[in-house]
Parts: sequence; structure tokens; C-alpha cells
Amino acid sequence: ESMRIEGDAGALLNFSADDLGERALAWIVEERALRAALVPLARSAGVAVHAPCAFESLTFDPDRGLLRCADGNSLSARLVVGADGLRSRVREAAGIAAATKPYGQTAIVANFNCERAHRGRAWQWFHGDGGILAWLPLPGRRVSIVWSAPDALARELLETPAPALAARVAACGRHALGAFESITPSVGFPLQGQ
Repeated sequence: ESMRIEGDAGALLNFSADDLGERALAWIVEERALRAALVPLARSAGVAVHAPCAFESLTFDPDRGLLRCADGNSLSARLVVGADGLRSRVREAAGIAAATKPYGQTAIVANFNCERAHRGRAWQWFHGDGGILAWLPLPGRRVSIVWSAPDALARELLETPAPALAARVAACGRHALGAFESITPSVGFPLQGQ
């Protein structure tokens, strides 16, 4: 519903959905909840869902692409969309080159219970070391964090025991939501351009 952004040199920026006459600035939906809602809707609309389907190979002829799955099933289509992520096996099989450039940062992601209600506010802090910490509101007194940290700090954060990480995340946000408690393990995702 609102967002507060603090810069490393003291700059401050606030956004509010209410100022725009809107209910929210954005919605945060966990991928598994989104998938659980969309797959049945796709099926009810007549879309064939082939999942899970582990990629085995993809070949092309002038009229179609043929995807073979590890379970022995295959699919044929006139259009193949490679939406299978950063290390796309579909893109690789199609011979589409992609150059990557590491940013020297890793996104640390984890969920926490917080002592005080966030009231639908997202928070973001830009740090002098080039890192960015974001707290994203989840239902109840929970937040998901994304800490885009320089790689050395990211390695340190990933090795930090859950209680100490919760305390560090709360302290980096100047305890704006009180004490934190880890509810998921932290995971790191290297950041890079492609």
C-alpha cells in the first residue's frame, strides 16, 4: 500500500497508493500460490498442461519444434517459447546465443516474522557498499526480504545462522518493525545481466 525508500546519503522517498486513489501500489504473490491458482484455470479453459515435464531434448524442422521429455513423452508445436529461465535449455537447443555479465552481487532472499505490523508498507535501503535491502510485506506480520549484496557480504549472510541473520536484517532496517524471526532458510541468487 505504501513504500519508503532511504538512500545511503540520507535521501528519503515515500509512495502511497492512497495518494493515487488505488488500493495498492503492487501485489506480492508467492510463486507456488500463483501456480496453484493458474494451473486449474488454464486446464478449465482447455489449455493442455504438461507438468512436470523434465527437458530431455528439443529439435526443429521447418514446420515445428519437437520437445522430448525425460519421461518419454513428447510435444510438437509450430511455436516454441523459451521461458525456462536464465540458463534456458530451450534457448540453448535453439542455438540462440546470450552473453552474460555478472554484477558482483547476489540477491539474498528469506521470509521473516516481525514484531510489529508492516501495514502494507514496503521498505528499501540503499547502502554505501552498493547493496540494497528491501522488506516486502506478506500477509500478517511477515515480510520477505531481498538483500542485493556484494558477493563477499552475500557469502557471509548465507553462512549466518538464522537467529543472527534475523537480528542483522532487523538492525539494518533500524528495527522499524521490531525484532525479526526467520521462518524460511535464506537462499542466494547471483545477479547478472544477459
